[in-house]
Amino acid sequence: MATNSLVSIVLATYNGSRYLDESIQSCISQTYPDWELIIVDDASTDDTPAIIARWQSQDNRIRSIRHTSNQKQPAALNTGFAQARGAYLTWTSDDNAFRPQALQQMVAILEAHADISFTYTAHTLIDAAGTPIGLVPPDPYECLVFYCCIGPCFLYRRTVYEKIGDYTVDPDLVYVVDYDYWLRAAVHFRFQPIQDDLYLFRVHASSQSSLHAARITISSVYALLRHLPEIRWVTQADRARAYLLAGIKLYESGIPLEGMKYICSAITEHQILRHDSAFAVEHITYDAPGHVRSGHQIQELLFALPVNYPGVPALQHQVWGIYHGVRCFEGYQMRQRVIIRRHFLLALRYRPTWIGNRGLLRIALWAYTGWKIPRRLTQHRSRI
Repeated sequence: MATNSLVSIVLATYNGSRYLDESIQSCISQTYPDWELIIVDDASTDDTPAIIARWQSQDNRIRSIRHTSNQKQPAALNTGFAQARGAYLTWTSDDNAFRPQALQQMVAILEAHADISFTYTAHTLIDAAGTPIGLVPPDPYECLVFYCCIGPCFLYRRTVYEKIGDYTVDPDLVYVVDYDYWLRAAVHFRFQPIQDDLYLFRVHASSQSSLHAARITISSVYALLRHLPEIRWVTQADRARAYLLAGIKLYESGIPLEGMKYICSAITEHQILRHDSAFAVEHITYDAPGHVRSGHQIQELLFALPVNYPGVPALQHQVWGIYHGVRCFEGYQMRQRVIIRRHFLLALRYRPTWIGNRGLLRIALWAYTGWKIPRRLTQHRSRI
């Protein structure tokens, strides 16, 4: 049975002896004393069992369970939470660590706000040696429909677990069990971020996020598409944006037919061009902030659009106008007149407003006549 203030921490580990001491020590160092740590050893073959036994002998708040065969992280988490007695639940990893105030501050939020069922915090990225790399602040929970915005430090009420059950053991979602769980929770419960940095997340070559990045991207999209229709608090505009981004990610990940399906859905069913046409133009044109896709990539994405649908021809012109304009600026940076000549007239054809961009006109003048452009006129290209 759950006790009113107890926090249950599940730590699933498999051959995690390298950093396991640090992870367990971070639990013992909590300023909030009312916790239990349930360590699930998923059939480790290294020194993990000995490390667990040593810590368990030192603190009676630590319990352990060992799988006789390796069952992967989702099953290990489910084993741990089945034994949890706390009113508040969380889990951590064998290569990460809580800051001392983590549990105290998260419990305080949940106890102060009865309508909040899930809280999460900022965290610091560290390298393999524990050197800080950078701070990651928490994004608003509404971003959950675009990506996994919930960081690795979180706490939720037992009522969440009782409502939505175990972590999925679906092999297609094995690397995004957290994101899948948060999406399921978002259907029924409210989330609240904490701006304080309360966790250390280790980035190293053997972490799951490093080893399986491509698969994580695809699995995240599938998890989102599975649960997005059930999340009622999402605005119509954000729902349209979410389907567009999901379609683009699938298309770029080598699943073009499914990608085209969701891109078209964003345009027709969810009316992205009515809600936020600039968003559609931006994400079809750019694959990263400030980095325009190749002409071939843009052509493929535009091919997925219903060409006769209202607003699509205008979108195509805007995308190609930006593409050709940016290529002109890049041609000048490389001092390649032939590139500018290839793209300048097309830039004006697709985006006539370029005629008012003095930087682009001076670049074209240089490309066609050789006139030297003062550096101050080309150091900063106009907003496009």
